[in-house]
Amino acid sequence: MSKLRIFACILLCAVMLFSSCTYSEVTGSEFARIFLADICNMDFSSAYKKVNESTKNTISQDEFVALYNQIIEGLSVESISYKFISQQESINTTVFKYELTYHSTFAGEITDEYRLCVSKGQNEKWCVLWSPSLILPEMEYGATIKTSRILPQRGEILASNEVLATNIYTTALSVVTHEKTDEELDSIATEIHRLLPDLPKDKILTQMKEKSYNGVALIREFFPNSLSDELKDKLSEINGVRIERSSVSTVRYYPHSTMLSHFLGYVQSPTEEEIENLNSALGEDDWKYDNSSKIGMSGLEKVYEKYLRGEPGYSVYLSSKDGVRLRTLYSEPAKNGYDIQLTIDFELQQRTEELLQNILIDEEDMTGAVVVLQPKTGDVLAAASYPSFDLNMFVRGITDSEYQALQNNNALFNRVLQGRYPPGSTYKVFTAAAALNYGVLSKDYVFTGTIVEDYWTPTEYGPWIWPAIKRATVKRRETPLNMRNALLHSDNIYFANAALMLGDDRMIEFWNSLGLDKAIDFELPVATSQYKGNEERHYKYLADSGYGQGTMLVTPIQLAATYCAFANGGSIPTPHIIDSICEMQGKDYLTVYQTGTTLWRENAIHRNIINTLLPMMKDIMSSEYNGTGQRLKVRSCVAAGKTGTAQIGGDDSHEISWIVAFRTGVDAKDERLVLVMLEIPNNDAYSEFKFTIARELLELKDNE
Repeated sequence: MSKLRIFACILLCAVMLFSSCTYSEVTGSEFARIFLADICNMDFSSAYKKVNESTKNTISQDEFVALYNQIIEGLSVESISYKFISQQESINTTVFKYELTYHSTFAGEITDEYRLCVSKGQNEKWCVLWSPSLILPEMEYGATIKTSRILPQRGEILASNEVLATNIYTTALSVVTHEKTDEELDSIATEIHRLLPDLPKDKILTQMKEKSYNGVALIREFFPNSLSDELKDKLSEINGVRIERSSVSTVRYYPHSTMLSHFLGYVQSPTEEEIENLNSALGEDDWKYDNSSKIGMSGLEKVYEKYLRGEPGYSVYLSSKDGVRLRTLYSEPAKNGYDIQLTIDFELQQRTEELLQNILIDEEDMTGAVVVLQPKTGDVLAAASYPSFDLNMFVRGITDSEYQALQNNNALFNRVLQGRYPPGSTYKVFTAAAALNYGVLSKDYVFTGTIVEDYWTPTEYGPWIWPAIKRATVKRRETPLNMRNALLHSDNIYFANAALMLGDDRMIEFWNSLGLDKAIDFELPVATSQYKGNEERHYKYLADSGYGQGTMLVTPIQLAATYCAFANGGSIPTPHIIDSICEMQGKDYLTVYQTGTTLWRENAIHRNIINTLLPMMKDIMSSEYNGTGQRLKVRSCVAAGKTGTAQIGGDDSHEISWIVAFRTGVDAKDERLVLVMLEIPNNDAYSEFKFTIARELLELKDNE
């Protein structure tokens, strides 16, 4: 039989023994035990009847019972027991010392030492000289049991051990709203708005009236040093306003401001609708979102919200009537969010964004996207969309004018994942691969059609009612017009003819075999590329598709991944930017999830075709030949790839300028593929930009 059961039996016998006696007939220690039996049986109403009259004048029976029940409910107490220590008895007074233990379902045993005094009144009856300290030693009248939430720290996002998203302590502006009238709150809001004009008065009032917690409303959190000392002093002079100069809470912070802004995303407070939608997807016992929450609104912050968010802990404590914490009874630590480790090479990413910024910053009508991949694993080593934006603007509180400026500049648009552009001549290697795959052309096929001043009008497809096919004028054009020389000079005529010979069905079939008919898998949403739209097809569209125009559209991320086939034995890897998900367990930093290499399309291009085309792609990028990529001039390795240009706009004032190039003949750890897409004015003065970016990113030394 357990000790607890033995004790209960003894207690029951004692109660039965004394039930037949009047309280004046028992000793003081026996009366103390009877009172404690009521407490242990949680019969607080009966216990109340045994307290002295002065106590009953101070606290009612209902209040007495409620005070004890705070402990029972606040700590989920299953049982109460006590252990005798000593006693001092006289004729009219007894001091009974004991240990009382609350057995809590989650806090375990909460044990304290107590002194219970009983005395005989004028009626010769024993009574307990009671005070709240008999519930808990620190308890006083007006004290309550409270539970506070311990918020977790949001997990960090890192790349190459460099922190890209973290949490920093803030300066908090709050207002004590307890017992303040609407007129007083209105006056406070007016004064705050006068000193902080960008903070609307109605928003301040809403925070004070609807989002106050324990009589205090948080108005705004400020980044460190964003409020001057003078402004802090002026705000502090307003009745009820508090400026917490110590570390009170944290906000999300992006140390590198614009780096990977389109991929990291940002956090903000959710709307009521967002709170409702988020909570509807949670389990019954999950930590729910509320008005004080911060959630990932875009990018990885949004997609990995459940990992980054963490789980709160809580603290059960005894609070004085003035809100002073008298004693912590139980504390469950918060579980911080998981960290997200990216595949990004920090130095490479930094240089990628610097190059885009430095080259394009002075040009109003220029945008761009860069993707750097490890061609065998699909690791995203760098990715940038230009223009970018400072993620901290959203955390600090972006103004309407700032947001409108970002919208006008289309700076929030992720061109790497969501931009769809005609691939232009970068697609010619795939047209060549399709022609070889279906046996329509051999590598030695020579085009012998009639070309007049770089124009060709097809004659084998009925009356050609569309504009003739035009190719770029090339000085020192190598002959004959076979596959190698057509790729070298990026000859539209050769590949228009190849597409016409293949036909739409086989062009579409090969496009689909590369996985271009579906949005490529990625941690963030990717737009779906397009071979054709809803237009009625004709031969000109087919011919244009041979050199990547017409109705073709691709995303930079998917085109880069598709090009990896030439460096990966014909297989297309699935690109990914998440390397692993990690957490701290004690002093150990552990990986809880590791991303592996997967293939988007296995053996999409036959190895024999790769072996045929790869030497041609090297020649394109070689300075020894008069190819379209000769200006790349990578010194650290032999590069292979393809350039491309696609006209956009009704007046052809702008063009999409592409280069895709990758290292060859290097160790597997040093392999790297770079895609650059720039939307630039149709002017030769800008044609060098893509080579400058690609060259440096291919040459940049790998991190060891």
